[in-house]
Amino acid sequence: MRRKLLLSFYSLVFALTSFLLNFNYVDSSANSANLQITCDQDPVYADSQNKWYFNLAFQEQNGVGFTIQEILWIYYNDQQIEVGTKSIAGSELSNYFPKTHFEGMDKYIRRFGLPRQSIAFADLFFNGIDVNNNPISSKIRINFSQTIKELVIPIDCPNPEAVEFFNLPPGLGVPKLTKEEVQLLVDQRNPEKIRESISTVYDLLQYLTLAKFGSYSGDTKVNRGAYTWHFNRPGDNALLVNKGNCGAYANVLKYVLEGDYEEVGFINYWADIGGHNFNYIKTNQKYYIIDLVQYGFEDDIKLQRRAKQYVIVELDSLNDYPGKCIEFYRKDKDIKLIAASKGDEFGHYPMARSSNRKICYYPEGAVITPLFEAKKQGYKFGFTKFKGKRPIFKINK
Repeated sequence: MRRKLLLSFYSLVFALTSFLLNFNYVDSSANSANLQITCDQDPVYADSQNKWYFNLAFQEQNGVGFTIQEILWIYYNDQQIEVGTKSIAGSELSNYFPKTHFEGMDKYIRRFGLPRQSIAFADLFFNGIDVNNNPISSKIRINFSQTIKELVIPIDCPNPEAVEFFNLPPGLGVPKLTKEEVQLLVDQRNPEKIRESISTVYDLLQYLTLAKFGSYSGDTKVNRGAYTWHFNRPGDNALLVNKGNCGAYANVLKYVLEGDYEEVGFINYWADIGGHNFNYIKTNQKYYIIDLVQYGFEDDIKLQRRAKQYVIVELDSLNDYPGKCIEFYRKDKDIKLIAASKGDEFGHYPMARSSNRKICYYPEGAVITPLFEAKKQGYKFGFTKFKGKRPIFKINK
């Protein structure tokens, strides 16, 4: 009996020791959120709003959800002396984070605006809790004085005013036409001549500005069987009528600049409330995302403001774009699908949605690169045959 008791005691000790050893190997850090914040885009100053704008990328390494409860700003001058602080919390935080809770997030991009003061840099502290109520805090320093770059304009540039006004990324080139040459193209309004003469984004922006290229909403819908296909004016047609919606704007850029850069294509997204079309340009191993609708060419006051505020995104890969897209177009709320394509001879591909609006269909044979699909919610891209003819867009003179 005594021997059995001793064996039972030693068995209990062995089991307890094994449990403690196993318990000691549990990585408790994996149960806490590991929030890392980096500057995804250097600050850009918009004098019309007297603000610096910059993008921050939030990445949670452990797959643990978290909630931001406070953003603390601390401002410093160029002598590294603290010159001000500001705390954002409670209901005011919704202006900075419409959605403050991120569950299992991999990466999220958020744009911030900071009023210009006599500051050289600012420390931003993001404080909150994770899903296990563990406190989290992440800090990032944003430098402002070092981001002011002198605008370099080539001596032989035929229109330095356009460079100063739009200030595009250097990789997209400089104007090649004078204002007078562009005005002649506006007066003639010959799409083939426009395409032949314009070879840079700068000159296209010059043309659209001088032409006061207009905007309108909506597209042309063609019902074919179970699907309603969405079409927009081809680029040459839109140049003739001198107006267009987002798809027509995108078709204009593709029509005019095709062949002038390594690659010119389209970005399309679908959200619950609708979709949007714009462009990407590839040159010198970089991708540039440009949405011509953002400028508002027909309104001089709007153009003055937007030309300084709107920033063309520069990427190493289109796969890096979805987070930026979702953040920039957050007014469209839940973006479910994003794709890139080169389109066809008419411009971007026509598209249709399924009856439950969760599948975005392209015509059979279309070549697309899916960049984002909310598959867990049932959203995806598909292909089906388009039966019928393309619509004919009239030109009212």
